[in-house]
Amino acid sequence: MRVAIFFILMILGCSSKFEDDSSEPGIDGDSDTDTDSDTDTDTDSDTDSDTDSDTDTDSDTDTDTDTGLSVDCDEDIPPRTGTGPDCITEALECGDTFFDTIEGGTSITTGAAYEAWYCAPTAELDYAGTERVYRMDHPGDSKSYTITLDSPCGELDLFAMFWEDDTCPTSSHSTTECDADISAGGGEISIWNSSPRSYLIYVDGPDGDEVNFSLSLNCG
Repeated sequence: MRVAIFFILMILGCSSKFEDDSSEPGIDGDSDTDTDSDTDTDTDSDTDSDTDSDTDTDSDTDTDTDTGLSVDCDEDIPPRTGTGPDCITEALECGDTFFDTIEGGTSITTGAAYEAWYCAPTAELDYAGTERVYRMDHPGDSKSYTITLDSPCGELDLFAMFWEDDTCPTSSHSTTECDADISAGGGEISIWNSSPRSYLIYVDGPDGDEVNFSLSLNCG
């Protein structure tokens, strides 16, 4: 009996040695928390302060003024005979500028003729000296053709009359169209037409001055 009790006690003592150690936790308690607080505080404060204020102040001012040719009162312009027909000195064409002289012109027209043609009230002016006569053909292109007289050397006047005959008119003739500019120092007449017409252009002095002048035609 004692032997049996002894074996039972031995068996119970051995079994207690092999009991699992319950002190080892069975749950993974890895509480590693990543507290990486790396904060990028790099602040790029590069500011381009280039204030290029280059200002071009080129003050070059061209004061060159082309005054063109002018009448020389002392120039000895040889008197010329007309190319005709009859009293006409020359045909006046677009862009022409003639430097001419009254000397050597014709002596057909008087103040009575200009008044008879209703160019201007010139009864008190006789225009008894010589005159220069030019022919201008207007093509009827509905543009204004401007005749300009420059007369700085003496008193000369400008007349324009519609005339298509080859024989120059006198006070006994009539015309349906005539104009004049008797301003001091020259004059200007503009002619507009929508159909072709021919005109005689007169440069004449009321006092018979035989002086130099220029005559030009600008078309349109």
